[in-house]
Amino acid sequence: MSNTSVSSIVLRNVSKTYNKTNTVIPACNIEISAGMFTVILGPSGCGKSTLLRMIAGLESTSSGTISIGGVEVQNKEPKDRGCAMVFQNYALYPHMTVFKNIGYSLKVMGLPKEEIAARVNKVAASMGLQDYLERQPHALSGGQRQRVAIGRAIVREPKVLLFDEPLSNLDAQLRNDMRIELSELHKRINATSVFVTHDQVEAMTLADKILILNKGNIEQFATPAEIYHRPASVFVAEFIGSPAMNIFDVTLDENTVAIKGTLLGTFATQQNIERAYMGIRPEDIQLTHDDGIPFHIHHREDLGSHTILHGTIGDAIPLRVVTPFGQKIPDAVEMQITIPRDKCHLFHHESKKNITRYTDCAI
Repeated sequence: MSNTSVSSIVLRNVSKTYNKTNTVIPACNIEISAGMFTVILGPSGCGKSTLLRMIAGLESTSSGTISIGGVEVQNKEPKDRGCAMVFQNYALYPHMTVFKNIGYSLKVMGLPKEEIAARVNKVAASMGLQDYLERQPHALSGGQRQRVAIGRAIVREPKVLLFDEPLSNLDAQLRNDMRIELSELHKRINATSVFVTHDQVEAMTLADKILILNKGNIEQFATPAEIYHRPASVFVAEFIGSPAMNIFDVTLDENTVAIKGTLLGTFATQQNIERAYMGIRPEDIQLTHDDGIPFHIHHREDLGSHTILHGTIGDAIPLRVVTPFGQKIPDAVEMQITIPRDKCHLFHHESKKNITRYTDCAI
């Protein structure tokens, strides 16, 4: 099943303000290419769903324009935008069968019964629902209900698919299974997809590009690899990654970096500064036997595939270290670490924006 009418989405100076004073989304500019799977990611209350609902037409814009497929739609009704939306709540009709739930919108459109049956059966086959078409929602599992909700959206063959945290009601294993199914579905139907979540695993595994929001502001819009390896700000660096990136308030003297008197190394920067934030991911820190920075371990988390060491360096400065699979860790409280300079990130102390001088081109 493929969609030949995919459309780009372009937002120009789009904002949302309630009661003339409460600005949820400051003026933003976003371009989503046709056929792209974009994930809007951020903490609760950052404006993710509001942004999605403005694209869908369920929320009005306070300013700016929204174009879908080159046509401005900010003043159009939701039904006239060429979008289909999947909500966190499945919102299935409890008295209807799976077949009727999926085909209801086609019936409302007045399509012939033969065409409705053909399209519903085609979608059911693509979603693995062929054996459940005569069941009602109460006889389905959570994952099956979510597939019905998605099937109901794609049966209309929309230009744009919008997902508002559709997996949050599922248990961990079902969420993992549905992530794979959604990824494969996107490849099959080739629609432009926008997916809202607060779950970074969903974002990193599903997205072609991730849009990270912080209090309505766009922190970064880039590929998962770029966001992970070259975070645009301290907020992104701390939000992406589990455990989060270690962030230190450091001083620089001729590019010699120190934190509360503890020397961390020498690093090249893009400008002459005396103070900055430095970040290093826990998995990039190396354990060493000598000539390193003393590391006092307070707690260990053995997760099988890796171990997380929680401890301190210098004057009680918190630090997390992740060891790779198979590495034997001495049963000791005191160890030493090295911080590879090519794995470090520097952020401006006032703006908290990335000022690292990266020397490689590969991401």
